[in-house]
Amino acid sequence: MTECDFYVFWFTDLTGRWQQHRFSSDAVDDAKFEHGFYASSMMTGWRQFGESDLLFKPCRNTEFKDAAEDSRARSFISEVWDEQGVGPYGRDPRGILAKTMAAAAADGWQFQVGPEIEGYLFDEVRWGLRANDCFYSISEPEGVENARESSNPENRGFVLTHPFHHLAPTTDYGLKIRSQMVEMMIRSGMRPLHCLHEAGPSQFEIGIMHDDPLKAGDSVQLFKRLARACGAKAGKIATFMPMPLAFGPGSGMHINLSMWEGTKNAFYADGSVSKLCMNAIAGIMKHARSLAAFLAPTSNSYLRLSHLYRNDLEVTYGFGNRSAHIRIPQVVDPAEARIEIRFGDPSANIYLAIAAVMLAALDGVENDLSPQADELKGPVAYGPRDIRLSKPNSLPRTLEDAILALDTDKEFLQRYGAFSAETIEMHQQILIRRANAQSLYPNPRDFLEVLDC
Repeated sequence: MTECDFYVFWFTDLTGRWQQHRFSSDAVDDAKFEHGFYASSMMTGWRQFGESDLLFKPCRNTEFKDAAEDSRARSFISEVWDEQGVGPYGRDPRGILAKTMAAAAADGWQFQVGPEIEGYLFDEVRWGLRANDCFYSISEPEGVENARESSNPENRGFVLTHPFHHLAPTTDYGLKIRSQMVEMMIRSGMRPLHCLHEAGPSQFEIGIMHDDPLKAGDSVQLFKRLARACGAKAGKIATFMPMPLAFGPGSGMHINLSMWEGTKNAFYADGSVSKLCMNAIAGIMKHARSLAAFLAPTSNSYLRLSHLYRNDLEVTYGFGNRSAHIRIPQVVDPAEARIEIRFGDPSANIYLAIAAVMLAALDGVENDLSPQADELKGPVAYGPRDIRLSKPNSLPRTLEDAILALDTDKEFLQRYGAFSAETIEMHQQILIRRANAQSLYPNPRDFLEVLDC
């Protein structure tokens, strides 16, 4: 084997967090790859203490260069199998996506996915959560509050009161770090698409070239690791929290999706999108409320959605319209015909999110569904909303709403046996714990509203 100091084997738990097993090079031989190895299964949503270990099987064809690794290491991704080694473990997110892809391919369908991930670069994040003390404090170099801070070596006196997209280098404090992220991605064998300053102060977006869903999911996991490592080396905190700043732009994770029959993009027809593409959109719109439990799986996700969309309005689609939940980008090349699902965010487990979206699209195609709403034209008017007027097919307003929506609309996820009933239940239990914990603590704004009541 190639000389190295460590072998690192990566896997993803049910919450979407990337974790690793690390072995000294002397402890790894061909048998580790051929037969796998048993290790603890005490991951969130998997097993409890005292239950059997699971079998981890590293895949040779997943080897990648980890540009965030300081030591000489060879990095691979592991499949997760049950303790008997009979087959893939039903709660392994990457395995769920692989099973969905294989079954769809047997029906003649291949998918391409291009993720776009947004995040923030902060100087400092402090927070506290106790029974009698609850606060958070964020410092970021491009905010108006830093215009008078002489202690910040990066402060050049610019106050960014205009849109933050596509800033010039003189006002773009994060350009150097974003460029380093892209360099690390390329060194790791990834294919970055674009790198830009997003709408918020110190916010960034990185797009990844379209690939098969499994490789796209792997790329998102690796990119998150590289971005955090790159930020840490610069003394910054890279976060993919959906809504870290009140009233600021949230961080999304847009999923660009297309369906193919062999070498033909089935979403393209006669200079526009095909009927099959509209079927897929209709399937995603039909299941959008339950999809939110996978694409927006945290309480913080719904702060972003409330800011980004009129949550009382029905789920929308639109040609080139970034106000729509599902956008149909204008394209020149037929190979680029696709849809962009915009209501997800980076707190999602990328493998579960992609698998769920694929299954919703397939449901729309199989049942020849058509979008029930008209195409969204023009921007959506923001402002105070009357929650009593919410449409039945609007996005959930809270994580609790998403959990309940999934409880009544989950049959489409069990197509091909991709999501077992047990996996869906465990995913709901994780979300229920998050939702319950959120409601136990007062929000700092509560004191503004009712301290003097």
